[in-house]
Amino acid sequence: MKKRFLSIGDYSKKVGVSPEFLKFYEKKGLVSPAWKDDRSYRYYADYQVTHFMEYQQLSRMGVSLEDAKEIQEHASLEERLNIYKKACEEKRQELEQMELFLEQIEDTSNAIENIAKNRGWRIAEVPVSYFVYPKSFEHKESVKNPVWKDNFSMNITQYVKLKDRNCDRLEEGNFERLWGAVQPFSNIIYKEASNNPNNEIMVVGGVKCFVYEHAIPTDYDESGKLSDKVWDLSEPLKILKDNGMKNKGVVWQKRLCVSHEADGEFLQVQTTIPIE
Repeated sequence: MKKRFLSIGDYSKKVGVSPEFLKFYEKKGLVSPAWKDDRSYRYYADYQVTHFMEYQQLSRMGVSLEDAKEIQEHASLEERLNIYKKACEEKRQELEQMELFLEQIEDTSNAIENIAKNRGWRIAEVPVSYFVYPKSFEHKESVKNPVWKDNFSMNITQYVKLKDRNCDRLEEGNFERLWGAVQPFSNIIYKEASNNPNNEIMVVGGVKCFVYEHAIPTDYDESGKLSDKVWDLSEPLKILKDNGMKNKGVVWQKRLCVSHEADGEFLQVQTTIPIE
């Protein structure tokens, strides 16, 4: 009779988990041995391999063990179809989010590498992206939005509208500033941002720009925040002026990271300025 069944050791190898894990499933009432001998050794039937694999698949789909048991024991074909369709959509969205996050990490990595290798400034057509910013940072729902919660700390960006396009630094009265985050151009970002009434969206890029990754010595105000002089844009604006380039009156400066070097602490940034 034993030849028609799998011992707990053989069964665990087939399904890829430990015997202890199988005992846990047994306690949950999910996969119980098909037969126990007089010494209480557990034996499983071949069909139970498929049952276990389905539990694992449902679990990876985000279904609880209790719901998986109910599905396997009672769900109709139509109910199973709806469960799988819902899981497909959820996983597709997760994949899109992961692809966006990977793109952001790669962009930041490339920008940091430009600084590390002293590549200096360049003129390039910047790919289209979104600048998403809240009308008010006091609005708690903005912080909960995935656009902010998952990515804001890495992509915090100052958007500056210059009143004086010939200036070589930001001074009181000659600019307007908004804080937000630059996000890859995608339907999922647009949908998440636009669904929150406290968010605004602006298109960035798609035009010729001055792009410069560089380091700024940090300086903090009394509240512990980076002081305004760190964000004064003096270095990139001076480069533009010295090289006779005309800006279009707007600047995006994205925070990349803060690094600790032998000669002090530095804010690493990427500055993007559309030019004529």
